[in-house]
Amino acid sequence: MPLTLIETIQSLVLYNRTGSFNNTTIGLAIELYNSTQDPNLTEVLATTSAITTAVNVYRFDFPDIGSYTGFATGESLSNIIREEDATSEVVSVAGSPTEMQGGLSVDTITLPTIGDAETNIQSNTNNLSSIQTQVDSLIDIFSQGISFRAYSLSSATISSGQKLPFNNESYDSQGTYDTTTYIYTIDIAGTYLFTFGWYVVEGIIATINLIRKRSGTEVIIQLSTTGSNTGNNTSFIVATIAECESGDEIYANIQTGSCRLAISDLTEPDNNTSFSGSRISS
Repeated sequence: MPLTLIETIQSLVLYNRTGSFNNTTIGLAIELYNSTQDPNLTEVLATTSAITTAVNVYRFDFPDIGSYTGFATGESLSNIIREEDATSEVVSVAGSPTEMQGGLSVDTITLPTIGDAETNIQSNTNNLSSIQTQVDSLIDIFSQGISFRAYSLSSATISSGQKLPFNNESYDSQGTYDTTTYIYTIDIAGTYLFTFGWYVVEGIIATINLIRKRSGTEVIIQLSTTGSNTGNNTSFIVATIAECESGDEIYANIQTGSCRLAISDLTEPDNNTSFSGSRISS
């Protein structure tokens, strides 16, 4: 690939071999680097999840995919294939101007400029509640009257294959968050900002995906994962912006490892993680 700004990439489409050799893509992941400024390839600018299923076409979307028109129906060498004809994923991009990436463990998070406002969030890595509270405040500011916030008071360990059990609500304007299935269903289509947080359990490596399920098909819209030396009770916050259609289901699911939603059992939702969402544009 020629030297290209990450912000201007719209999508990468990978066509798999067909027949008995189509499983050779399993385990493959794509990483992008700046070979000019980073000749040793130490700083990953964008990365996909490892492929786990053998299909004919994979589509890896970048932040600028929203500006693209002219999607192809079926295979094409000149146009990006439409989402219905490929297995799609939103690429994790470092420093994207339109998306805050998951799995952050930092001292400062700078949120994207929306309109004329810009918000900086500062927090110690083990003070997730402060970050979450300020993100929730941002959601309140930019919400178009459509938003929700769910939370958990339990410190129980959650294992792989389960949805994160945010089983209480602070608010839910449309009444479409289910505290028993932990799924938020989109009522009105638009651009949404979603956030959630979680804690590491005993240094166990975990991978947690924010899922958008549409017409029975699950797509990872954001991935959060720990490193191999992440300490117990290290906190992570995940935030992403996604285009959603009416009927889409949004939820967080543990792919591997385990996590918890609070360090200790709580009686009030003041110092725990939450799952929030807001429609920020039509």
